Amino acid sequence: MKKLLPYLLILLLILSGCTDNTVTESVPEPSPEMTEEPSPEPPEKIQSGFWTYIILEDGSAEITDYSGNEEDLPVPEKLDGLPVTAIGNFAFESVSSIRNVTIPEGITRIGDEAFAFCYHLTSVTIPDTLTEIGVNPFRDCDKMENIRVSEEHPYLEMAGGILFSKPDRRLVCYPAYLTKESCELPEGTRIIGTYAFWGNLHLRTLILPDGLTDIMDLAFYGFLNLSAVSIPDSVSFVGESAFSNCRYLQEISLPKTLSGFGAHCFSGCDSLTAFVIPDGITVIPEGAFMHCSGLQSVTVPESITAIGTNAFSGCESLQEIYIPDGVERIGDWAFEDCHSLTALDLPESVTEIGNRAFEDCKGLTEVAIPSSVVRIGEEAFLRCSALTSVTLPRSVTEIGGDAFYHCDNLTVTVPLNSYAEKYCRDYKVPYTVQDDPG
Repeated sequence: MKKLLPYLLILLLILSGCTDNTVTESVPEPSPEMTEEPSPEPPEKIQSGFWTYIILEDGSAEITDYSGNEEDLPVPEKLDGLPVTAIGNFAFESVSSIRNVTIPEGITRIGDEAFAFCYHLTSVTIPDTLTEIGVNPFRDCDKMENIRVSEEHPYLEMAGGILFSKPDRRLVCYPAYLTKESCELPEGTRIIGTYAFWGNLHLRTLILPDGLTDIMDLAFYGFLNLSAVSIPDSVSFVGESAFSNCRYLQEISLPKTLSGFGAHCFSGCDSLTAFVIPDGITVIPEGAFMHCSGLQSVTVPESITAIGTNAFSGCESLQEIYIPDGVERIGDWAFEDCHSLTALDLPESVTEIGNRAFEDCKGLTEVAIPSSVVRIGEEAFLRCSALTSVTLPRSVTEIGGDAFYHCDNLTVTVPLNSYAEKYCRDYKVPYTVQDDPG
């Protein structure tokens, strides 16, 4: 036994060393989540009478809310001894009592839509200390009569009654007190800001200057009586919902240099009857012409490669549309409720027809699905009650549920022993078989 002890001790040492190595190798590397700093806590909101504010990094106060009912409201210079330097986003939103507002010297920033929906606000005085102004602070202040800005203001300018920010030449607000029916924006205007013309009830024609570079999201949203507009060549992109709900817009001219436009850009433009998409644009974005109920024809260039979700949904007067070779996918609900669409010619580039893409196209009678299509989405042709003939190729390997539900007059032509044949059999869709594999 004594002879075995040295060997047992050596064996124990070896095993101990192996154990140490194993433990060391199994320690995990710290994950990115473990090394990331925690998100900073939002600033504490402090109540002081009718005022709510936060303390900024420099120790000054930013007003975030007001709960009083004053008609003539002087914004305080200090709160609890702290200098007030900013009015936050939506700080006075929907405060219906306010008629007149005086913003004191020392305020350097007015946030996005700070006085939005103050329906009785008639006048506001802005100090020379202001160096930053957000998205139209006076959105939907439809009784506004006067925005007071000094002629020497270093940051803001009133030109023809229109509020501009000087550094970026941005049109911030076209106020409600301007009642003329025609307007030519001044030369030097570079940007039409978000909500700049919100809900304007008077203008019918608008001339945009050469040199304009940006039309921001929602710039002309709800510009009710605008009937015609021509966008200059200097504009390369038009933002999301820029002309959405311009219900009386009958004519819009886009420059050939335009590279694209945002989602829902022209949605709800009921009076548009024809539209020309400039060559070079590659995408018809989501909801671009959604609910343009009077739209009858759209000129689509060869450069288009994608038709987005809801792109033409609710265009109930659209009679025909050319889909160029190169388009790979018809988006979900892309042509939903296009009741007047009677014919459809899909190019060989299309691989997928999205969910409900042609739902309730009640005038559609015949569709030939090209041999490039792999997938037809759920309820793609739901309630296409006039549809009598659809030819499905062998390339189709997925068809969503109820793709042809309530197509009561339809007979589908399918290749023998194909996925399409099995689908029609399983879903009890009337079909006929062709020998050509397609």
